[in-house]
Amino acid sequence: MIGGVFAVAYTVVYQVDESAFYIPERIQSVDRSLGPDHLMAYFSVTTLTTLGYGDIAPVAELARSLANLEALIGQVYLTVLVARLVGRHLDSVRKKRAA
Repeated sequence: MIGGVFAVAYTVVYQVDESAFYIPERIQSVDRSLGPDHLMAYFSVTTLTTLGYGDIAPVAELARSLANLEALIGQVYLTVLVARLVGRHLDSVRKKRAA
């Protein structure tokens, strides 16, 4: 859901200012039916996971800020999820030892 929300935000930014993102012509020419929605969803997922292939890059200040925020949220989400899973596991181990 986080990726979807950011994909919509990126699409809005792209529709307002097409120069907000650097998108190579080779990507745009592969399949014009994809449109900015699919490209921005792809960009969002690669940013959220901090994979960042580098083929699409935010250029405008707002686009860069959104990308930084999404990458930060992605890392915090992963950290909180892992900490919660470890905490639940340790809690279940303690309960088993106490019984």
